[in-house]
Amino acid sequence: MVEIGVFLMDDEEMMRELLRETCPAEYQVLGEAASCQEARNKLPELVAFNGFLAAILDGTLPDGRGEEIAKQIKEARPDTFTVSFLGDDTPQLWGDANFQKGGSIFDLWRDLRKLIS
Repeated sequence: MVEIGVFLMDDEEMMRELLRETCPAEYQVLGEAASCQEARNKLPELVAFNGFLAAILDGTLPDGRGEEIAKQIKEARPDTFTVSFLGDDTPQLWGDANFQKGGSIFDLWRDLRKLIS
């Protein structure tokens, strides 16, 4: 069975905690970032992961955009599945999948499971 690792990036600590706490047991949370710079610093760890990688990335952070991080992750590891995790005020869709923050967090995990299986 292939390991599935998840990386969480959101500037809101409560949102990262909610994602971490609801993450299905079959997924391994590889790391979290509260900023684009923090995510860039963790890229070597993510690239080195030996399983399937999914990155759930907030659309807008104080120091940049999730889309930038998605591109950098994909450059280093093209097989990464990216999810743009967007607020209602972020109209641009750029991930392999897109999820609005106003939806059920359990729907995010259910949909992710369907998409990567």
